[in-house]
Amino acid sequence: MLTYQSHVHGLARDVAGSASRILVLLSRWIAAREEPDPGTFESTKPELLAKLELLKKSSTELLEALPDDLDADEPRGHMKRHVYWLEYWIQRDKPASCLHDPADILDTDLPGVMGAFDHWYDSTAAPHPELASRLRRHIQSGDLASAAREGFAVWKTRVVEMFGLPDDIDGSRLAKRLFDESGAAAGVLSDKERIACNNLYVSLYTLVRNPASHGDVNLDRQLSEGGLTLLAWLLAKLERAHLGNPHRRPSRGAGARG
Repeated sequence: MLTYQSHVHGLARDVAGSASRILVLLSRWIAAREEPDPGTFESTKPELLAKLELLKKSSTELLEALPDDLDADEPRGHMKRHVYWLEYWIQRDKPASCLHDPADILDTDLPGVMGAFDHWYDSTAAPHPELASRLRRHIQSGDLASAAREGFAVWKTRVVEMFGLPDDIDGSRLAKRLFDESGAAAGVLSDKERIACNNLYVSLYTLVRNPASHGDVNLDRQLSEGGLTLLAWLLAKLERAHLGNPHRRPSRGAGARG
């Protein structure tokens, strides 16, 4: 589902980009109409119409991608109306009549839609709501390298606290202390689950976390989104197993030693 979240935020960025460019062009167009040369005004219209087509496409794709049960009818309706009025007034060469429409999309409609979507995702679709919340700002900006770095940092912090492990282990050392036959998770997972979780974590660490640790790299989007979704699932799996074990060791917050 993280792939879906990232997809929707990518569409929202497209809408914001198109609306921003239209707002700039409309402002220039209005200024150009006041100049002596009417050709300056006319030359702006084709570019503006082209940007409007991009806005129509991106806004339609965003609204169609939203879940059916999303509580955002009002901002969705406003966005549709603002796009309609933009086209109506631009075609009639009256830019001053629609200058507020792209501004309203940016200031009100898009934040309303995406705020409702983020609430829906965290409460309905996120494999691990806490991790999803921590990664949201990176997903919103499309910065998957930062999302991967923070995702694994959050995962490690939660796991070492949950199982009372030392802070100074990570990667393969953490996997060994957690998933070995005598590891911390051995008491809450079956042997098959423990081996599978170990293989999954080591693979994710190698394929997603390690590349992201080498500065600003361009991670493969599908691999990174899928990897972070699996990481969130793995954290949720460990938490449920830990909470369901009546003989679990207490977390550090309950007084356990690291």
